[in-house]
Amino acid sequence: MAEPAAEAEGADGRVRDASSDRVPVDQGIERSKGEPMRVLAIDPGTTQSGYVLYDGKVITAGVMDNGELLQIVRDDRSDCLSIEQIVSYGKAVGQETFDTCVWAGRFMQAWACPDEVHMVRRAEVKKELGLSGAAKDKQVNAALLQRVGPKGTKKDKGPTYGVASHAWAALGVAVVAMKRINGGAAANEGV
Repeated sequence: MAEPAAEAEGADGRVRDASSDRVPVDQGIERSKGEPMRVLAIDPGTTQSGYVLYDGKVITAGVMDNGELLQIVRDDRSDCLSIEQIVSYGKAVGQETFDTCVWAGRFMQAWACPDEVHMVRRAEVKKELGLSGAAKDKQVNAALLQRVGPKGTKKDKGPTYGVASHAWAALGVAVVAMKRINGGAAANEGV
């Protein structure tokens, strides 16, 4: 039987899992003055997933192969991992839905603090953005642009620069996770 990972006290006096240098979010992460919290958010898929690294603006975003993203999750030192949660709407689903659920679980387990991963439902994203449950991706993306800020250009990057495809869903997840962590205050709310 394997022994549980030992806990160690870091130089800052907070307890960490000895196998990781990540400090659990609930212990209060210390930052330099003005340094924002960072959230890694994922919209899982069967073979590829959308992702966003977010601190009130998009640091990086994209869609990549799940195996590559799994390694990023393992190595990431963000304050929070948040994943879009698959929910049942009472309809039959296919194998792709189950494969996506497996990947969501793999991402969660790869995180150094898997019990602290924030699972966010799509309905929560729509509600946070002031949209109805019937809102489509186009309306969600437009509301995210309004909340977080414009894309900008390659020369003059805006707060959502680089977001495309499934990374939009990941951005919505990041916005909700950031608000949860900040005790109800969303980053860039009302921009």
